[in-house]
Amino acid sequence: MLAGNPMDRMLSSKKSRTRKLKETLLVKMKVLVAVIAAMTGSYTLYHQFGDTPADQVGVDSAANAMQQDFSVPSVPSLAGAAGSAAKTSPTSKAPTTDDVEDFVASLENQPTPNYQPQDAQFTPPASGVEPFEGELSSGFGHPFHLKPSGNTAMTASDANMAKQVVLNGGKSRLQIGENDDLELKSSKFDEKGNIYYKFTQEYNGVPVHGRETVVQTDKQDNVNLVTGEFEPGIELNVTPGLTGKVAYTKAIDGMRDTLNGEPTFREEPSLQIYVSENDGPVLTWRSVMEYSTTTDGYRVDEVFVDANSGRVVDKLPRLYTSLSRSVHTIDRQCFDPNWGSNVLPGREISPSTDDHSQAAYENSGYTYWFYDNMFGRDSYDGRGKKMVSTVHALFTTPNGGCSGDNAFFNGNQMVYGDGGSMLQNPAGALDIVAHELTHGVTYSESNLTYRNESGAINEALSDIFGAGAETYVDSGGTANNPPSGGLKPQRSNWTLGEDASVNGGMMRDMTDPVADGQSRDSYDSRYTGSQDNGGVHLNSGIMNLAFYLLSEGGTHPRGKTSNRVTGIGMEEALKIYYHANTNLFTASTNFESARNRLAQSAEALFGQCSQEWTSVHESFDAVKVQGSWTPCDDGGDDGGDDGGDDGGDDGGDDGGDTGGPVSVSSAQASSSYSWRYQPSNLHDGSLSTPWVSSTIYNSYRQEWVMLDLGSSRNISGMTINWDGGNYAGAYDIWVLENGQWVPAEQVRQYRSGAADIPLQETSQYILITMRYGQYGRWYAIDEITVR
Repeated sequence: MLAGNPMDRMLSSKKSRTRKLKETLLVKMKVLVAVIAAMTGSYTLYHQFGDTPADQVGVDSAANAMQQDFSVPSVPSLAGAAGSAAKTSPTSKAPTTDDVEDFVASLENQPTPNYQPQDAQFTPPASGVEPFEGELSSGFGHPFHLKPSGNTAMTASDANMAKQVVLNGGKSRLQIGENDDLELKSSKFDEKGNIYYKFTQEYNGVPVHGRETVVQTDKQDNVNLVTGEFEPGIELNVTPGLTGKVAYTKAIDGMRDTLNGEPTFREEPSLQIYVSENDGPVLTWRSVMEYSTTTDGYRVDEVFVDANSGRVVDKLPRLYTSLSRSVHTIDRQCFDPNWGSNVLPGREISPSTDDHSQAAYENSGYTYWFYDNMFGRDSYDGRGKKMVSTVHALFTTPNGGCSGDNAFFNGNQMVYGDGGSMLQNPAGALDIVAHELTHGVTYSESNLTYRNESGAINEALSDIFGAGAETYVDSGGTANNPPSGGLKPQRSNWTLGEDASVNGGMMRDMTDPVADGQSRDSYDSRYTGSQDNGGVHLNSGIMNLAFYLLSEGGTHPRGKTSNRVTGIGMEEALKIYYHANTNLFTASTNFESARNRLAQSAEALFGQCSQEWTSVHESFDAVKVQGSWTPCDDGGDDGGDDGGDDGGDDGGDDGGDTGGPVSVSSAQASSSYSWRYQPSNLHDGSLSTPWVSSTIYNSYRQEWVMLDLGSSRNISGMTINWDGGNYAGAYDIWVLENGQWVPAEQVRQYRSGAADIPLQETSQYILITMRYGQYGRWYAIDEITVR
């Protein structure tokens, strides 16, 4: 073993995919700002605040902030026992909160135990009839956007069925081979009850980087869309000739001429097939590497190394810079962010002692409010992650000097310079701060590759939601409530960086992108060279202008096209872009695919042929992004929920005892909001006092309610009175038998109001596990009655 081999410092083990749902002590809003004063020393601010009473807000020390151990001991008799027919010995021990949360945590990212996956309901069409119709590109990445042709019945009520629809129905069209497969990456609901299954392509069990497929189904489990990228014709031996450690050692040795010190690794190496534009599919080891070079300074790259030779196949940037069209990175000669002294993020100080730290602190909070109240998102990762910002950073310039004229997101935190010839205090501009945090949102969702067209879309999304956050505050949005009159953008909200500019000018203008002298404003004029990571900043103006026209309406500012776009308002436009980024965009999405997927999001939210759907297409026509569509004549479906029957039980004969309700002795529930944690409201006899869950951060987040009936009872049914629209789209009911949670009923419901569920069980304890919140924020139950 080589002494000091950097691979020995990698993570010794991956974090468990099972997240312990122990967040009772956390407040709703978590903002952690770290501050560095590079000239006088290193400082960090750790702060946590939210919509809690003032006396509950506190500043914790760097050593103790957010470090509570929320792990709980395992409970073998409960975890994973739901699907087993075997019974353990009876026990009189009542289940504790820890027991329940261990069990609920074991359900995450797993099919519900009482639901058995079925084969996809796919009927092969007659010879010569294609099951799908739509667009399929032969270009790099092979993007596709397909819808059922109407010749084939396709439904999928779970991920396995969705996968089979693609593998069977798309076999001919996508040229799927015998060694190709799909691995589920995520599964999400939207507010209309549509489900989005995202898969990663695999070849002989090895993931293919950047090749993802999304299957959209509706409330009735009908397949509406299959979109993504698929690499056909892979023929590789997937047994590596080198171990990951040896391969990276060889790769690093080949970089010694320009390498400053030893790199560090954020992840263990994993096998992936990387598709190179020049070499085609290559078996590689993949990891994320932080390092510094004499030519480029500080870098964070996703590095792919040939698994047989140790050659570096490619490096994809993980530093998302917000302003500069040139390469501006941190370098040891200016500022060392990570080596030796562990400078990032620094040590704790009060934000009020430094204007830059105060600005980062406040603007991070404003951005949190925007995402929380507009989209129900808890921090940039959607899971309440601490928001860390570093200020007073210096960046190397192409001529070897130092400058504070930039900011970036490095995958873990935001870093801001002090400004220089162009900027003053970038952390003081809300749109810049929101821009950086939105890179974190994109990184956590679509993870758009930061190169070429997907990188330009990544940058545009940060500009767009930076403008949205600034408009949110300027329109009167607060920590608890969005603007009462909606988002009302002013002219200044459509420019980026004007609040931090030395001369009062802007860095980018979404209304007229070429006004900055560098950005492009139509697809035919896009930059196609290798600089700027393939034009990630230069070409972001194309989508920026499309979004502006979608929001405000109008025509191309330079007359490059003549069609007029009907504006739908910034708020509706943001909903469409957020929906696409979180549900439909893949890592390799290009401009044409983005157009198609944004139109699909508009259709999912507002209906096909709605004005929103039409305007999305009009906006991309205006900037010359290709895409075929047929304008509608009659206005079409409005996409709204008519509140009709969803096929659920409507309170008819439940086949059980119809006597009076069974008294509930006590109730417990999951929650991270201490001032809302009122499970007693679940059985207090009042419909006006709800229990409210914690914020939901993704489709697999399980909230729960447990009822204690006081003694073992015969249970014939129960009624759940949901509070308004804050209902679960899917939930499971369990009863405790001999120390095991046994599935009693699975419910899929897409409406508010009362839900009557027939049961035939005998137990003292009832557990309800919930997921898929209708609005993606929380659940609320007014009352539960057990019969």
